[in-house]
Amino acid sequence: MAIQLAPCPNCGQMNSYTSINCLDCKKPLPWAEAALQMKAAEQAASVAQQQAFQAQAEAEAAKNRPVGPVSTQGKLNFCPKCHTRIPQGANHCPSCGVDWRARNSDAPSFLPALLGFLFWPGGILIWILQHDSHPHRAASAGRGALVGIFVGMVLGMVGYYYRQSVVENSPRHYYIIPADN
Repeated sequence: MAIQLAPCPNCGQMNSYTSINCLDCKKPLPWAEAALQMKAAEQAASVAQQQAFQAQAEAEAAKNRPVGPVSTQGKLNFCPKCHTRIPQGANHCPSCGVDWRARNSDAPSFLPALLGFLFWPGGILIWILQHDSHPHRAASAGRGALVGIFVGMVLGMVGYYYRQSVVENSPRHYYIIPADN
């Protein structure tokens, strides 16, 4: 489609019919109102086309959503983001491209939390090494380590005060051995 040009009535500069002001003298062109209406109509058509495309994509996604719970075991797998069926053996969702196996492998776990609780330096080490690659697992280990440190401190204080009150304050038995006459 060739661009149609017309001269400016003030200076004679050739301007497009889509122009609002003259390129040379900057005065409004006689067809400016029609150009504005044409641009507004093009924008409205573009917005309508985008809305229709989005509605079609949502309808297609709704058609592929599972009715029951999302399963990551067995033959039927569904994307945790868009709920599209994922074929067996596929690592990425065919609709949105999410790597669903990697996403599920970083779920918060009880084992790192237990390790952090029982051996708090190990929990802190897991948090330091994995807080970028596996943030949920690292957070579980870090929380377990913090709880382990806190419980250890509380038990240490209880033990110390128990010893001070019970053992140190208990009556001492001194045996007096009679002297031989």
